[in-house]
Amino acid sequence: MLERLAYSLGQNDEEPNIELAKELVKTKNKKGTKEANR
Repeated sequence: MLERLAYSLGQNDEEPNIELAKELVKTKNKKGTKEANR
């Protein structure tokens, strides 16, 4: 999951983070949510 965050992608905008958050909620991915919130 961390590789999909804007910081890891070298981007300065929040769009990758927003898209990842939407996907985590849609799929109810609790493990991914915890990992992204570290």
